[in-house]
Amino acid sequence: MRIILISILAFSLFGCASHSESIFIPASPLTQEEIDAEKERFRNDPEWADIDVEEMIGDGKGMYTYREKDIRSALKGIEDSDERLSLCSNSIMSGATSIVFLGKTNEPNRVNLKTASCGPVKGGLACQPMKSNWKHQYKDIYFNAGMLRYEKALKVILAFEERGIENLPDWHRKMFGVNSVNSVEETMNGYLIGVGELFCGGCVAKILVKPTLDENSEITKLTYVDAIGSICI
Repeated sequence: MRIILISILAFSLFGCASHSESIFIPASPLTQEEIDAEKERFRNDPEWADIDVEEMIGDGKGMYTYREKDIRSALKGIEDSDERLSLCSNSIMSGATSIVFLGKTNEPNRVNLKTASCGPVKGGLACQPMKSNWKHQYKDIYFNAGMLRYEKALKVILAFEERGIENLPDWHRKMFGVNSVNSVEETMNGYLIGVGELFCGGCVAKILVKPTLDENSEITKLTYVDAIGSICI
């Protein structure tokens, strides 16, 4: 469960939905058990090794979360079988929040990602209605393939997974692994691989790669050519 600290109660709604269209999801204070678990999580995280957890969190009374039951009852279109994938806020975007559920389909390697864009309001979140987006799936990677067949796009992802991308700049290598792939497109110059997202990861990019093929036209190597639209917020 991702815990969200509400430090600013803003009244601006992320997105373009009007107030009459917005859907309210209440924030719930953490229980003492959840506060203790959150402190323990910070203590076990090497990135927070130099931080005094007690000083940072204190009694935890300012910490909130959004309960699954409240989200499901507020947002239309979520089926009982749908799985919540993420709930992430970005403080740089004035607390803009994305709620994502995964819906199964009857088609192999296809899923339905249901996303609600929200913004902080007093006492919780104001959200737009959920939008559905059909995606291909490989393990925990959900991606668009444009005009590419699933099998061809998957070969690009498998090459990335098994051998990485040759000459990929260090910053991109550190920020984006194969699990961050969200799209694969074919271009005249190779393949354009979309990676990252802004809510949970904070960074996105499109990486242009050139494939090296063997005598059977199978990809043996992906080589970095360029990166387009690399941003972090």
